[in-house]
Amino acid sequence: KEQKVTLDRAFEFAIEDQLLFRRITGRRVHPGSGRTYHVEFAKPKVNGKDDVTGEPLVQRSDDTEEALTKRLVTYHSQTAPV
Repeated sequence: KEQKVTLDRAFEFAIEDQLLFRRITGRRVHPGSGRTYHVEFAKPKVNGKDDVTGEPLVQRSDDTEEALTKRLVTYHSQTAPV
């Protein structure tokens, strides 16, 4: 449903790139359920395996170092100056 709301404020969260790399590249997901884990902050019981099914966890293609690097280059060159 479309809402006609005027926005007059925005928030910017200033987070160091290195923290973003640590948080984003460490995410893992169980494709069948969408359950998420993190290699450092929310580890599965067995490394690389879903806690419920035991199936392999995957790293999403947009959570890789390469993808994040591209996103941050775009952010710093196009969004941050605004």
